[in-house]
Amino acid sequence: MYGKLINYGLLILFSWFQLHLSHITDAIKATIDSVPQEKDRIRAILIGVPTRLDHLGFLIPCSNLPTLGNFDLRGSMEDNFDLPVYLAPDATCFTAGEYFLRKDENRSVFCGMTLGTGVGMSLIIDGRPFYGSTGKAGEIWKSAYQDSLWEHYVSKKFLQDRYHEMTGNNDSVEHLAVRARASDKESVKIFKEYGHHLGKGLSFVVILKYLSFRFVSKLKSCQNSYRK
Repeated sequence: MYGKLINYGLLILFSWFQLHLSHITDAIKATIDSVPQEKDRIRAILIGVPTRLDHLGFLIPCSNLPTLGNFDLRGSMEDNFDLPVYLAPDATCFTAGEYFLRKDENRSVFCGMTLGTGVGMSLIIDGRPFYGSTGKAGEIWKSAYQDSLWEHYVSKKFLQDRYHEMTGNNDSVEHLAVRARASDKESVKIFKEYGHHLGKGLSFVVILKYLSFRFVSKLKSCQNSYRK
């Protein structure tokens, strides 16, 4: 293998990597600029990421962020802002927001789940995110289920793969939801299967005593279909 071919590949990867970092920075700056009257009240920046963090605060590699594994995203972002930057799993950000928005002093344990590309979960105990001894508490997607993992059956990919198996066609989840709302037989069946698998997994969560449970779907266009 020629060395210069390898170098060329690294240069291409590096450029793509830097481009995506600039997208994150530009998005944060645009958000701050959109509320000029609140700028003086902003004390920090919190970024939700679809993965966990290691003991150094670096991102643990994941399929959604293939080039950011073991990268100091926090340090890189702080170089661009005069504010401290914090990272947390996106499910933790969602759950913390719901907890403090709907805070009930009688609920010391609060659970939140996110549905979308896969499934995420986070716990708030006595007002603080619970990460466990290894920082990976709530990784329920890894749970053994049927012949695979639970996330295999509760994900965007499951919906698309099942549609392909049943019809031989490929389509987006959004279009599947539209068809399901129009009572398309195959689409409705797929969402019912999804709901069945989702309910099976949630049953192991809600049987824990005193959990106040909330969940949000990132597949917003599909929400009504699988709720039924």
